[in-house]
Amino acid sequence: MSDSRQRELEHSWKQTGSEEEEAAFLLERVRAGDLELRELELAAFVGHAAAVVATTTPAPQFGSDLANWAEALAQFGKEACARTAICVTWISYEALELGLPDDALSAAEAWAACPCLEHERAADLNPDEADIRTDQSEEAANVVAALEEDDSYGPGFYLSCCLDHVPKERLPEARDRIRSELSSWALGSGDPVRARVKARQMKVADG
Repeated sequence: MSDSRQRELEHSWKQTGSEEEEAAFLLERVRAGDLELRELELAAFVGHAAAVVATTTPAPQFGSDLANWAEALAQFGKEACARTAICVTWISYEALELGLPDDALSAAEAWAACPCLEHERAADLNPDEADIRTDQSEEAANVVAALEEDDSYGPGFYLSCCLDHVPKERLPEARDRIRSELSSWALGSGDPVRARVKARQMKVADG
């Protein structure tokens, strides 16, 4: 019955494109155990319109106080912080035409795609030995290497440092890309980080 109800709500949403219809579909997924409430709340936090309707919680403003925004995001865990840091670091990479990611950004994405202890340790880089091309990519790796229980220098702190490097004029772009990447991951509709990692792996395998 639940699967049938989900299909019905999904069909209705895709027919109309209504945020309210999508919100009903998302809430049914939560009710059926197909989506965690915390994942829905994360999507709402980053501004996914239907998730905001479903949770009746307006997304906090992005840009006016990035430190507080980053610390608030940290409630959703280190992976959410890391993926946000990765997202804004790519904006700088593309603007500077740096091409392939450096060691720091690669390590951060490797952990986000497979959040295991091995990848976490690999993100704890020695700046004197690693290829680190931007301050942002270094902070993204720091998010991964940080201890979640560290109140002073945890993932939220290093995410805040990463966001500080986003030029003011690019904050709207950062907001939109964070919303797109984080909500896709949270709601299970796609994983941009894993897709990038897989694409690089395939390129290496192909020679």
